Amino acid sequence: CGRRACYAAVRPSSSRDVRFEFHPPIRSTDDGLDPNKLKMFREGISTLAPGKEIRTLFDTGPRRHESDLPDTDEVAVSYTDQTGKRSYEEKIDLDFGLYWDRATVARRGVHDIHKQLVGLLAGFDRKLAVDGEVGRITIEEVVVRPPEVFVRSLAHQEALALKRRAKAAQHFSTRQRAAILLASNVGNSVPQIAAMWMTDESHVRKVIHEFNERGMDSLDPDYRGGRARRITDSQRREIVAVAGARPDTQGVALTRWSLPRLADYLADEGVVQISPAHLGRMLAEAGLSFQRTRTWKASPDPDFEVKAARVLELCAAPPADGGAVIAFDQMGPLSLRPMAGAGWAVRKRPERQRATFHRRHGVRYVMGAYDVHDDRLRVRLRPRRRGQDNLAFMRQIRTAIPARRPIYWIQDNLSANWTPDIRAYAAANKIELVATPTYASYLNPVECHFFPISEFVVRNADYVDWDAFAWALARHVTHRNGPHRAKRIRTLEARHQIAA
Repeated sequence: CGRRACYAAVRPSSSRDVRFEFHPPIRSTDDGLDPNKLKMFREGISTLAPGKEIRTLFDTGPRRHESDLPDTDEVAVSYTDQTGKRSYEEKIDLDFGLYWDRATVARRGVHDIHKQLVGLLAGFDRKLAVDGEVGRITIEEVVVRPPEVFVRSLAHQEALALKRRAKAAQHFSTRQRAAILLASNVGNSVPQIAAMWMTDESHVRKVIHEFNERGMDSLDPDYRGGRARRITDSQRREIVAVAGARPDTQGVALTRWSLPRLADYLADEGVVQISPAHLGRMLAEAGLSFQRTRTWKASPDPDFEVKAARVLELCAAPPADGGAVIAFDQMGPLSLRPMAGAGWAVRKRPERQRATFHRRHGVRYVMGAYDVHDDRLRVRLRPRRRGQDNLAFMRQIRTAIPARRPIYWIQDNLSANWTPDIRAYAAANKIELVATPTYASYLNPVECHFFPISEFVVRNADYVDWDAFAWALARHVTHRNGPHRAKRIRTLEARHQIAA
């Protein structure tokens, strides 16, 4: 009777790289046969499908039974799952003594068979006891060890997010992963979840482990495929660093990069070969864009902090004495000429303006006073912005506000705004002059209200005379101060309202 070594795959999925190691090394009674040199034991099994058996003959029963070789060998079986990422190892006892009685056939009569059946019946006659069955193992000894892989404790927001993504996620893989985690959270084991979703247990364990390590980010599918990336991450960082620096600081006689010149420079320096189009996409992904150079200006005012804090304090809340906070400034000079703008028209048929003109009507200035807390704008059109013109406009504003209320007059440092006459009038009529810091006109709240005037009154217009301009300006201010101000005007004002 031939003796075979048999290994069967009992896993629900395929096993790979199956290898055997015998302790002690297995021997055969055939002197010309070394079982350790058999291909199955020497190279292992590359892939073993579920339920498949592989047998190999290396000894005979009678000769081994009569020899001095051991009847039992310990076998260490190692293998990996079908993904090749997880490794397993099992120890199996190869007992040849189980097969000795199968080498011969014994003659037995009916009475012998009857005795064996009676003996089996006695074994099946189980009687209950307090802690189990009489003559059997106790209940505590048969309790199955619970599965080891479970999702960690979920926060309330995580559980709600998993439930939402299990129903409405865009990708099926995300919905499946969220459902696996919810099933594990309520106590389902890995085999139960795998059977529920008709997937592999290793995939269920992988989903649970990744969520325990990475959280909600593990639900998003990580699609891979195609050829490997030609440009590495380190090369991308070097490209971004070169593009973000000025060319003249890198030995190139340029003040700015163009995409073709930058691509040529990267190729000459041995960084990477890349097309200008792909280079532009890569820089956009890194957050770089082609922008105009901006200017900056620092305020030399030694009292900058004090003046800025005073202006911001007045704009933040109404004064405790009930005074009015008025922001004053001038817009201009403006001249009567065709001003380009934008508007709706038939495609390729834009509204046209005259290209030749003469400036025969002089210039004008728009004087504006903005009541910060009442949100009311007052304007006047003046031919000049001398001290006496500013004083006349201040008198008009003082007349419009009750005399019992003080006025906090915010203005810049233009010399025409601080003449002795203006100072004297302010001191005699409850007006406190509040100066903005030098080069900090953006702190004046009225500045942001001049931009809508430029957008909706000055641009895209060609006025005949200053009366027409003043009429259009008055209509705009009336609409701006009305209860139904256009959303576009409020948006433009908020966009330029830096200080407040």
